[in-house]
Amino acid sequence: TCLVLWLIGALLFRIFPALQGITANRLASQWGANLFVGLLGSIAVPALMVLLVISILGIFVLPIYLLLLAFAGLISYLGAALWAGHRLLPPAPGRPLNYVGLFLGIAALQLFWLVGGWAVLPALALWTLAWGALLRGLRTLWR
Repeated sequence: TCLVLWLIGALLFRIFPALQGITANRLASQWGANLFVGLLGSIAVPALMVLLVISILGIFVLPIYLLLLAFAGLISYLGAALWAGHRLLPPAPGRPLNYVGLFLGIAALQLFWLVGGWAVLPALALWTLAWGALLRGLRTLWR
């Protein structure tokens, strides 16, 4: 799982460098706004899903919504892993991405999930911060 996530993350951050700037680079510097938007987005996602389920058009839109939601979850998880990995092993000067650091961040988050219990809280917190950063940066991605 770590290797597959690492390959996806390395490819995404290499092809779309703006994703790194939106998720990982804004994670700690704007943590308050990211946390607020991440929690608000986490509340809005199930509410919107219920609205889509009870509407007639929502039946057709719901698979697309779930696919986009899964993709956004993957991007925010990889952004959180990249941020954690760059704390463990910073990138070399002049290089924005450290692939070994990305792998270490993914391995650290996966270890939190594997241990379970209270160890899941740091992974969930980072994921929520990255989710908020991604939601806040959607306007920048469309430019």
